[in-house]
Amino acid sequence: MNVYVLMGVALTFLCWGSYGTLLHHSQDGFQDKWKAIICVGVAYFFVAILVPMLILHFDGKLTTGWTTGGIAWGLLAGGIGALGAIGIVYAMSQGGKPILVMPMVFGMAPIVNTFISISVNKQWGDIRWTFYLGICLVIVGAITAILEAPKKTPKVGPQGPKEASSKNGSPQTSLLSEGGDHHGLPDQKSETAGSTQG
Repeated sequence: MNVYVLMGVALTFLCWGSYGTLLHHSQDGFQDKWKAIICVGVAYFFVAILVPMLILHFDGKLTTGWTTGGIAWGLLAGGIGALGAIGIVYAMSQGGKPILVMPMVFGMAPIVNTFISISVNKQWGDIRWTFYLGICLVIVGAITAILEAPKKTPKVGPQGPKEASSKNGSPQTSLLSEGGDHHGLPDQKSETAGSTQG
C-alpha cells in the first residue's frame, strides 16, 4: 500500500468523520431541517462535479471514454449515497445527535459493504467464524453507544437549582418580594403604618 492510498483514505475518514457534526450544525440554523440537505446537494455539485470536470478537462479526457455501464452504476452509487445522507438528516431531525448517529452509521456500513461484496463475488463459502464474531462486536458496540451516550444534565447552583443569579453573581430577588409589590414599589401598608406612628 503506497503513500497515495493512505492519503486518500485519510482524506476520506477526516471528511466523513466531520460530516455528521457539520450537518447537525447546519440543521440547527434552519427551522425546516430538510433545507440542510439542499445545501449538501449544492456542495456536492461544486465538489463532486466541477472539480472532476476540471481535472478531466485539463487531462483532455472530459468528452471521451464514457460508457453506458459506467454511467448507470455511477448514477446508482450517487443515488444510494444521497439516500444515505437523507437518512442521516432524518435521524438528526428526530432528535438524534451526531455523537450517537454517526458511530452507528459507520459501524454498520462496513458490514453492509462486506455482505454486498461477498454476494457479488459469491464467496459465502469462504467466510470464517471471526467474521460473524466481528458482526456481534459491532452490534454490541452500537447498543453500548445508545445506552452510554452523553446526556445533558441541568446546571445546579450552590444554593440549589431554583435560585437564579444576576450578572454580578448575587442572587436575584423575587418579583413578589417582601415589603414590595410586583413592580418593586414599597408596600402601601408599610407606608401607612409609618405615617401613623409619626
